[in-house]
Amino acid sequence: ITFSAGPDQGAALVLTAHYDSVEAGPGAGDDGVGIAVWLEVAHLMKVEAPAKPVLFLFTDGEETALLGAQAFIDQKMYGRAIDRIVNLEARGNTGPAMMFETSHPNAGVVSDWASAAPRPVSNSMMTAVYELLPNATDLTVYLQAQQAGINLAIADGFDFYHTEHDDIAHLDPKSVQHMGDQGLGAARAFLASTDLTRNEIVYSDVATRLFVSLPQVFGLVLLGLCFGLSALFFMRPAKDADWKHPD
Repeated sequence: ITFSAGPDQGAALVLTAHYDSVEAGPGAGDDGVGIAVWLEVAHLMKVEAPAKPVLFLFTDGEETALLGAQAFIDQKMYGRAIDRIVNLEARGNTGPAMMFETSHPNAGVVSDWASAAPRPVSNSMMTAVYELLPNATDLTVYLQAQQAGINLAIADGFDFYHTEHDDIAHLDPKSVQHMGDQGLGAARAFLASTDLTRNEIVYSDVATRLFVSLPQVFGLVLLGLCFGLSALFFMRPAKDADWKHPD
């Protein structure tokens, strides 16, 4: 399902989520929350049209094998030029909306998102670990097609994930609100951005109150210094170490 907001010409920002669920659960969190957020954002954009094209993309078959996302790519994105993509997901029914996956180079998309998202939650370690996991979402398909974007998800309350309790009664309204704030913030930032940065950065939120980032090379140097200090203070042998007193 697709519908547009704003002008018809130019590269479109894609705001996407999947509307299918698993047989075991109603799917209020995964991924009803994503659909609800984008419908509200679409309503806001109907009231105040964006200056650039926005394409709302609701996919089916995500739980089966990312079928809707793959169809979008196979159909050449319906002839649309694509700027960036924001995908909304859930692996639970509570907790903050975290940015857990991004395209590379990441400086532009991460900096733009963090500048506009209220109380951003993310760090480089989180996204690096996710890239090592066998998990996949619709954004996986888009990144493989060399598209730029980010993935946002609530992930606490995993015990309810893909179960009959993934319903509205167990969905935390505060998590829905935070997801809405993050999605709308990202959309507005990406629409306003002219950032052509092609660099990699390392980054982290500080208790969601502050977001810090460094060029990747500086981050690696800092990490090396931290390891060096750890070696100096915690790995230095004691004065009476056994190696000084061989039997």
